[in-house]
Amino acid sequence: MKPQGITILGATGSIGINTLDVVARHPDRYKVVALTAYRQLDRLVELASRFHPAYVVVPDAAAANTIRQPRPKPVYRPRFCQVRQRSRPWQRCPKPIW
Repeated sequence: MKPQGITILGATGSIGINTLDVVARHPDRYKVVALTAYRQLDRLVELASRFHPAYVVVPDAAAANTIRQPRPKPVYRPRFCQVRQRSRPWQRCPKPIW
């Protein structure tokens, strides 16, 4: 059976972390396609490196600049996107920032 793709809105919050815990326990059933977060951006980057989503979405340019800070070169590189606060982050990534 092919894993079901999911998007986690608010991945760094308590519900997001608990959802990712379920995903980690059932990798044969679920695959993370996208992660979003408004705060705790360092944690978002850690989650992205663990779950390898295709997209990582942040709310604005300031958040994007925080994520762009020099980091060790990753083996895996998702598309990091920024979206306006009231847009729909699960829609197509408007313009990758990385």
